[in-house]
Amino acid sequence: MYKAKIDNEIFDFEFNDQKGLDGTINGAAFKIDAKKHGSIHHVIHNHRSYTVELVHFDTKNKSCILKINNQEVVVSIED
Repeated sequence: MYKAKIDNEIFDFEFNDQKGLDGTINGAAFKIDAKKHGSIHHVIHNHRSYTVELVHFDTKNKSCILKINNQEVVVSIED
């Protein structure tokens, strides 16, 4: 199980497949559809479309900056 922190909100999640498209977040099941075009991922979840790009990944601090629909989000990961 992993933990992700976005702002002050913490999410517990785990994956059921190798691609990370199926699993649980805070105990609720999720399944997403994703297509990659260069460095951009197009994701559909709950009938909503998202454009996701990895802006920066810091392996030492286990954090990254994602651009989701043109808004940057800082995500910290714990395992």
